[in-house]
Amino acid sequence: MSRLLTFLCMSLLMLGPYPRMSASLAARLQINTMPSPLEFLQNSEQETCVSPVDIKKLVAVAWFAFDPGSAHSDIIFSNDNLTVTCNSYDDRVVLGKTGFSKGVHYWELTIDRYDNHPDPAFGVARVEVMKDVMLGKDDKAWAMYVDNNRSWFMHNNSHTNRYLQLLYSGCVWHHISTL
Repeated sequence: MSRLLTFLCMSLLMLGPYPRMSASLAARLQINTMPSPLEFLQNSEQETCVSPVDIKKLVAVAWFAFDPGSAHSDIIFSNDNLTVTCNSYDDRVVLGKTGFSKGVHYWELTIDRYDNHPDPAFGVARVEVMKDVMLGKDDKAWAMYVDNNRSWFMHNNSHTNRYLQLLYSGCVWHHISTL
């Protein structure tokens, strides 16, 4: 059994206070081909910390790839370091090549295949995160981990916000975080 994760991550770095982005402003944002983040931000029902930010404050869109130099030798990279596969049942952590020090970030990842052993975790971490335990077990990472029936958030080995949601192939997770 192996775990295959495709990491498709984009981040909108916004500066300033963080109430909501208006639908009209979000509709005017045309950055490459990014329908998912913009549709997410346009959704007036969605709880976010994104503000009616001036378009000039929109700094960048970053596409992430995994950093092979940060990974255990059990992790196999493919697809220009956008896909990782691991046959080990031990916890393994790999970091992305892009880092941020502040701002509001939207990120998204797609799970191509999940065979329920072990449960994958996704999140943000400091570069000095422990790499031999599940992401979120120490105070250097904030993670969401999932199984085939539910998901949790974890930081410093504390679990919060359990959600009952079935994870399925092709599932896309969205998250907005503030650093």
